[in-house]
Amino acid sequence: MANPRKPRALKAVAGTDRPDRERPELELPPADGIPEPPDFLDVQGAQEFTRVANLLHGAGVLAAADNAILAAYAGAWAGLVRRWSSGVHPTAADLNAFRALAGELGLSPAARARIPSDGGKKNPSNPFSKNGKKPHD
Repeated sequence: MANPRKPRALKAVAGTDRPDRERPELELPPADGIPEPPDFLDVQGAQEFTRVANLLHGAGVLAAADNAILAAYAGAWAGLVRRWSSGVHPTAADLNAFRALAGELGLSPAARARIPSDGGKKNPSNPFSKNGKKPHD
């Protein structure tokens, strides 16, 4: 398995940050508010949908396009809860699917390390924030 990505802040501290390798970020419109859970989710799924939507909205990272992946995550969570509550162990495929969906939403420590903590904005008071950038005329 490949090594996980090193957080950008850690690269800056280690002196290995390469601004020329920064990826352009896609800007999606933010969600107008906290979306309602879809009707097809059961009680556990709807509760998890609302809980995670509140977390993502509070962090300012919930976009209008995130409803489908959030619903898939909540549905996977509800399936795991059903299996555990009935005494059946979930399959490795179920756990891997859930883990992948959680990672897509930034709900694991490794996934959060890939999300810029400053919303992708440079700190102008940082004297090193212009390293690697050409001055504009």
